[in-house]
Amino acid sequence: MRILLNAVNVIGAGATVVVQNLLDTLPIAGRQHRFTAMIPGAFDTSGFASHDNLVLIRDDRRLPRTVTRLEDIARDVAVWCRRYDA
Repeated sequence: MRILLNAVNVIGAGATVVVQNLLDTLPIAGRQHRFTAMIPGAFDTSGFASHDNLVLIRDDRRLPRTVTRLEDIARDVAVWCRRYDA
């Protein structure tokens, strides 16, 4: 199965830790699946181990979060699923 994880709007410290833990754990627990994670441009990935079944895509849009969040919900998730075959 191909799974898209939309973490592009993660900005708080608590939410960031949750996403980091998911991105560390999911590729190991779900070895038979392929994960594509949309992450904010400033998301720190320095501590992540490399996994063959995890692809990280940075979102470097410079628009205000309120605008991009509405775009994500209304349009971008479907676009990303097609673009990254997730």
